[in-house]
Amino acid sequence: MNYERLKTEYLCYLMNRAQIEAAGNYGYLKLCEKLQGTDFIPILEMDENRCYECRNLRKDFAEDYDDDAADILDGLLSENGTMMELLTVLAEKMSYDLADSEYECGTGKWFKEMLENCGLIEVCNEVYDRSGPDGTDDYVHDILETINTRQFGWDGEGSLFPLRWPREDQRRIELIIQMNNYIEENYDIS
Repeated sequence: MNYERLKTEYLCYLMNRAQIEAAGNYGYLKLCEKLQGTDFIPILEMDENRCYECRNLRKDFAEDYDDDAADILDGLLSENGTMMELLTVLAEKMSYDLADSEYECGTGKWFKEMLENCGLIEVCNEVYDRSGPDGTDDYVHDILETINTRQFGWDGEGSLFPLRWPREDQRRIELIIQMNNYIEENYDIS
């Protein structure tokens, strides 16, 4: 099996699930490649649940691709999952949580909202093409490092889910609770 082809097809699969455009100046292929090449680091114990969900994406992919693909991807990618897998999982959860509400829309809206929240929405293919030696890749790396190591603000500023009125330090709570707090603060779904 061609491992590079498998990794490319899996990234395309994730981008389709996340409903993110790949091609063109305003597509996000290069950013998504960087997200897929960056390991997710679960610092809090309960965030390990996201690792299982990331690996479940690989199993879903393998069902339609090749039964061995999930095991091969497990060997090629981080055991904890990648940032691309994590954002796909979270975008799908947001889409599910907001289904049957006035905010119902595709997974792509929530994926892009997380990119906007952490400062990556402008990093489309065109921006990567203009990047210098200390440009976009370092910028993206620094943002992903901030998220992974929870070096964002106590209110979530610089994270995937910033809040205006946090009730607790967002650096000390698991991602799903951060997401739920964000939805509760920004979307009236009660």
